[in-house]
Amino acid sequence: MDFNAESEKRKERHLGQIGELSYRRYLASKTIEENEALIDELDGQIAQHEAALRELDQAQRNFDTYLAIKEGALTTDQLAQAIQDGNKEAGNG
Repeated sequence: MDFNAESEKRKERHLGQIGELSYRRYLASKTIEENEALIDELDGQIAQHEAALRELDQAQRNFDTYLAIKEGALTTDQLAQAIQDGNKEAGNG
């Protein structure tokens, strides 16, 4: 084989490899995009459940406070003082 024919054969082989690798890279990029979309969706669902837990915790605290006041274990003055103390702590944090 002459030099030109050998050179063309090598070029074709390298071009074939470039094409194959480029396609594999495209597939990998597509997979990454799909995974990122799935991660975003899952993050959104997690955030919804976390918000629901916070709401349930707050509702439980409100109900516990209501029961404590109803049963006389906590006066509204004590509640007001606890809120003030909590606000002071939050301001100093």
